[in-house]
Amino acid sequence: MSDQPNQLPRKLFEPESQHKLFLRCKRPCHHVYHATDMGKASRLERMKRACKFRATRKQLEYEWRLFHRHAEKNFQDNFAKSFWPGWFELRVSRATRSSGYRNRADGGGPDFELNDSSNNTIFVEATVLTAGTAGNSAIPTFDIPQENGEAIFLEVSDEIWARNDDGSMKLDTSGKPYKVPNPNAQNNLTLRITNAIASKKKQYNKWLQANLVGNNIPFVLAISAASLDVQSNRWLTRNEFERALYGKGNQVIEFSKTTGKPIPTPTREFSAEDTMQNQGGSDIDLALFLRDEYRFLSAIWWFEDSLFEDKRQTVFINPHANVKLPQDFTNDCTVVEYSSGEISTNG
Repeated sequence: MSDQPNQLPRKLFEPESQHKLFLRCKRPCHHVYHATDMGKASRLERMKRACKFRATRKQLEYEWRLFHRHAEKNFQDNFAKSFWPGWFELRVSRATRSSGYRNRADGGGPDFELNDSSNNTIFVEATVLTAGTAGNSAIPTFDIPQENGEAIFLEVSDEIWARNDDGSMKLDTSGKPYKVPNPNAQNNLTLRITNAIASKKKQYNKWLQANLVGNNIPFVLAISAASLDVQSNRWLTRNEFERALYGKGNQVIEFSKTTGKPIPTPTREFSAEDTMQNQGGSDIDLALFLRDEYRFLSAIWWFEDSLFEDKRQTVFINPHANVKLPQDFTNDCTVVEYSSGEISTNG
């Protein structure tokens, strides 16, 4: 198949939609310039934002002309309804194509069946993290500043002091203050990663039974948190991935028995955690890459991109994968690896 754009059966932005970002890409001058949710943005600021949406639309339309032959039949309708999953598939398409891979997917299995110049195959499935709508793993939304220069401070540690409605400390039966799980904890974002991976594990097993993938072919899960960032005004860090995949816990500080002072080079930098609790108190597995049921995954490919900005990608290598990822796949990425309890990176 040629990688040059060809005649389309249907334009990408043809379907009707109520999704704000879809509409702003479709008609940026109208839906951005007259937007009611841009606060005190000036006319010039609105025009600049409209230009960004116009550039994004052109980029998406061009990639769609190359990708549409490999997409699921309902791709455009889902794109108009949800926006982010389709946006991310097109972003991954651009990344793989610019790295020299050719997509052979036909819309029946994973999003991408990549071939390199040596005809090696890699399966890639793209998924978008969301904040969730309900349940014990949903992520609370943070407020954003309403004025330039305004600062909002929020507690994101794992536990907080229990307080009464008037802000005073709650006391236990012995009259002492106590701590409770923090619903705003940054580590709760780890649950969005573990949920997504567990869901894709079920999908992979269905593909395997249908002979749409092979357990002797590398399988990569590409993840974007761009939608989560927009929905919750929060952002993921590498720590959440390392916690989910390798069981990275809290920082360890060792003290000398003789001097009582911290040791500059402790035996390990972080503690190991196999599980964490969700907001309902249920245990959720961590260290997924150290578990046999996740050996089907060769790597997690994290895109930090926002809607308007491309960033360097990070690949988390599964040390126990059934099939190792070809080294050439990670040439332009930050690579994170795990060995003997230690996490290392190339940058």
